[in-house]
Amino acid sequence: MLERFASALPRPQLDLLVGLVLLVLLQPAAATPMATAEETSATEEPTAECILEVSPPPLQLHWDEFPTAADIAYLENRTLSLRIRNESDIPLSTELFLKVRAGGRQVQRSVGTLELAPREESTMAVDLSLPEIDLSTLRFSGQLHLYSHSRDGEGSLVEHSSSSTVYFHPDSSNQGLWTYRREALARSFGNGDFRGEMRAESLQQQVIALVPELATGSFAAPVEAGDGRETPAH
Repeated sequence: MLERFASALPRPQLDLLVGLVLLVLLQPAAATPMATAEETSATEEPTAECILEVSPPPLQLHWDEFPTAADIAYLENRTLSLRIRNESDIPLSTELFLKVRAGGRQVQRSVGTLELAPREESTMAVDLSLPEIDLSTLRFSGQLHLYSHSRDGEGSLVEHSSSSTVYFHPDSSNQGLWTYRREALARSFGNGDFRGEMRAESLQQQVIALVPELATGSFAAPVEAGDGRETPAH
């Protein structure tokens, strides 16, 4: 749209338009709004890290790929590694569940059961193949987390734990996945607008607001330069 009208602008207005576009483009990416409440909700599931300050949970869940909230991991085979540790003094039988929200859909499934002795640690490969969701159509980042139900030797439920939330979107080939935590979501992926669509729309709206003629195409025809003399009447 901008290209269609730019050629019709007189040079002073064109220079002004270019300056306005550059000004908007140079705004910090963090100014981009959250994509949608559904796709990139700021409310995450309770995490082991959040609970640690109150009391250490019997079961801890950590992603190997994300030592910090700023880390980004590319998954060629769409598999994440989850580290599970039983911090209690009793054996625990733990069932793990994967919960995914993306593209307006929610998927939840069991990913396996572990038997953990006291103070034992184990790892699990979590398959993120999601045939239920067409990731190629995602406009905004999806999100996922693991949660667990742990029982003691008598079968009594003793613990609910949850991993930190991971955000994701497909690569350009729709084969691998880019995965990241909250800080990287905001810093590198437009708060979920990983394709930049909302930022492009915002740029267009801001430019139109500053140069209303762009919305209607009503530009005055450029005046050709002359020598200032009137053309004699015949």
